[in-house]
Amino acid sequence: MSYYYCTIYMTLSLLVLMLSIIFCNKNMLKNKRKVFIIIYFLLGIATFCEWLSICMNGVAREDIITLHKFVKFLELSITPTFFVIYAQMIFSISKKSKIVFDIFPIILLVVHTIFEFLSMNYGFVFLVDDAGYFHYGDFYNLFLLTFALTSIYFFQKLFLFSKYYQNKNGIIILLIVSFIIIGMSIQFAYPNLKTTWLTIGMASVFVYIYYNEITMYIDYLTQLLNQRSYKLYLEHISFPVTILLFDVDCFKSINDTFSHHFGDTILSMFGSIIKEVYGNHGKCYRIGGDEFCVILTDYNSAEELQHRFIEKIEEARKLEPRFPYISMGSAHCEPGYQDISDVIKIADQDLYYWKNKRKQTRNLTNPKNPEK
Repeated sequence: MSYYYCTIYMTLSLLVLMLSIIFCNKNMLKNKRKVFIIIYFLLGIATFCEWLSICMNGVAREDIITLHKFVKFLELSITPTFFVIYAQMIFSISKKSKIVFDIFPIILLVVHTIFEFLSMNYGFVFLVDDAGYFHYGDFYNLFLLTFALTSIYFFQKLFLFSKYYQNKNGIIILLIVSFIIIGMSIQFAYPNLKTTWLTIGMASVFVYIYYNEITMYIDYLTQLLNQRSYKLYLEHISFPVTILLFDVDCFKSINDTFSHHFGDTILSMFGSIIKEVYGNHGKCYRIGGDEFCVILTDYNSAEELQHRFIEKIEEARKLEPRFPYISMGSAHCEPGYQDISDVIKIADQDLYYWKNKRKQTRNLTNPKNPEK
């Protein structure tokens, strides 16, 4: 038991430390902070319930047996809820997601909780015998199935979240999955080694770090990668890329004429267009107020993507006639032969050449320019 008490101490200390970090994190959205706080409180409750259950195991007093049943009901009911809370309140990226897909985990949790509640009297999923000992019930596989399905749902949402924010480090998600599987398998193989809550607690720390790692590089308005991410990525480019620079024409005039709120709407619309067109072919950034960049890794698709980009701009202007003109410049980079900073200067000169050309002629005919 000394080993188990050490595990409980480590788990609860970890949760207290994480709660302190979350409370002090003023850079996270308030609604996300609240969800993380709820998750770690629930983890603490579940860990406490497991400890209390072990302390009561084998105590034959009727009142203790009743409390023992209730404690196990809480612990087993809470366990799969973490994954659904994470998936729907932290890693949900679209209000247009399939309703059936998101409702199914809720239905599964309700059914599972009902069975857990009935188990206190009928022993479906678990039972505490007259001698006060805990046992798995005939329907314990329902708990395992619920845990497995909700965890798959969570990791699918985590993957989509990472992809949406242009984070391609799928290996990290795989490592978190492997850590949870290995940690919980230890307890299934050796029931006396209570590793479940320490494993879930540590995995929650990894998830928190991973979430912050993604969101700290996101531009809040456009949901593209921010300037910090852009600067850091440039330092690691060691393969051929095409630099595309974009600038919203007369953006100051738009803010002065139609309000800053409308200007933000335009930037958000433009950011969505860039991500939709180029998101699967490179990295998309907002690098300044009305300045954007795409680091295109799929050079062979550049012309096709530009035509698609033009179409999306025209569609946006049909929806919003005040949608401004866009200037674009480009330059190709071959690391080892060119310095990336020099290539960016070339792309920037190209952008301003076509911007000035349009100011002079008001006739946008060059195929390099997104507007016609």
